[in-house]
Amino acid sequence: MPESEKVRSHILPEDRDFSFRLDDISLGVNDKLPLSANFSTDSLSSHHRCLLVYDIPDDGKRNKVADACLDYGLDRIQYSAFLGKLQPTHMEELMLKITKILGKKPAKVLLIPICLDDWGKHKFIERVG
Repeated sequence: MPESEKVRSHILPEDRDFSFRLDDISLGVNDKLPLSANFSTDSLSSHHRCLLVYDIPDDGKRNKVADACLDYGLDRIQYSAFLGKLQPTHMEELMLKITKILGKKPAKVLLIPICLDDWGKHKFIERVG
């Protein structure tokens, strides 16, 4: 099979266990500050994997949100999707920053924390060519 057609599965080594719950987040035009999070207190200093995806029609706002994600060390994995590790307080901080960036413009932003067990099961396909 040519290198460009190989399917790679990435499984990262195990990290510290953590628990994290984030209530539904919607950053629609009529929303007030919608962030409501319950973070575990047993490992607040550790970084947690998270996926941030968005649908933002306004080009300027979308670019500013993308820049904010990059500023927080997230890696762009698709045009509107970022993946990385953040401390729980930085997750909240990033969502607050995005809320301010968006103002009253319509948008959907979803921050999904990924537990260690689920991260260990993820699959990744990359075709180079």
